[in-house]
Amino acid sequence: MIKRFGSQSREPIEESEYSLLRKLDQGEVILLDKTNGHQELWSQNNNFAGYVIEIDGIGYEFVTSL
Repeated sequence: MIKRFGSQSREPIEESEYSLLRKLDQGEVILLDKTNGHQELWSQNNNFAGYVIEIDGIGYEFVTSL
């Protein structure tokens, strides 16, 4: 379930359409979009005012498709 905190929409990865492929250095992760098979780079940002995926209590925002 997506939780809303002000202007932030936060969704746990377990409930999202994404799966974690790998954690990188410096607070970045590679996620797999299960709906289309695309791999995406997401960066740690607990304060992003938009949609974030929560992994282990930390918010990640979308950066780019790979």
